[in-house]
Amino acid sequence: MKEAKAKTYLSKSKINYKCLGIVRILSTIIVVTHYFLYNAVDTFPEFLINTMKYLTYWGLVSSSVYLIQMIFARSNSRILTGYIAMLNHYVVSLNFMITLFYFALLFDANKPFSITLYLSIFNHFIPLLFTLLEFSLNNHVFYFNNIPKLYVLPLSYFVVLIIFTFTTGEPVYSTFTFEDIFTLVYIIAAIFLFGISSILAILFQMAIKSCTYHKYKEDTSKIENYTELATNKNIEFKNDKTVEIVDKAQKNEKTNLTENN
Repeated sequence: MKEAKAKTYLSKSKINYKCLGIVRILSTIIVVTHYFLYNAVDTFPEFLINTMKYLTYWGLVSSSVYLIQMIFARSNSRILTGYIAMLNHYVVSLNFMITLFYFALLFDANKPFSITLYLSIFNHFIPLLFTLLEFSLNNHVFYFNNIPKLYVLPLSYFVVLIIFTFTTGEPVYSTFTFEDIFTLVYIIAAIFLFGISSILAILFQMAIKSCTYHKYKEDTSKIENYTELATNKNIEFKNDKTVEIVDKAQKNEKTNLTENN
């Protein structure tokens, strides 16, 4: 039997799961609590509208959803593992983009420190800090050829932006008026910036996690039963061939148990 070859979304790095669990819980509490407290003065309709309108809130919501999901996520499914890893890549990329955009164009270092300035910095930087911290401890692997898939949500945001602009008659951001050629230039620049942010996430992965862009070869021909598979941490659910072998191993084990009983 030939070795199974496939891209895996999990690295073989050793993970301190207790430390990772604590980081995820604390990060979730801080990000989610800040998100709701920051919007506590708004009515519920205003809260929902602001959440939909501003890209910064998309970053906060995405980070919150990802971190909450990772507290409870437990699965050997190749599809679910790939989805979680790509969501992780999207969240880190989006937060990179928001932070770069804020400090390059919006942040004013000459402003005196105030609660408003603190909250603004928190909104645009803390989600990136916590998602990078969580990513540096987990075993997800990001891939260059997955970057085009990550554009689904940012492009969805531009659709929302267009809807709000034309229904209210006022642009959400002054640069995106959708009335001249400059709006198209800014959209192209934003798309390019998101791509750069996605690449930065992979470069961070290479530098901090020592996980390079690679593919694994795993010999699954020696798997005899499901118990051996479940206890072997070096074997991962990576492709349809592996799943086929797993199913066969499970059936064989059930048959053996039936015969023994």
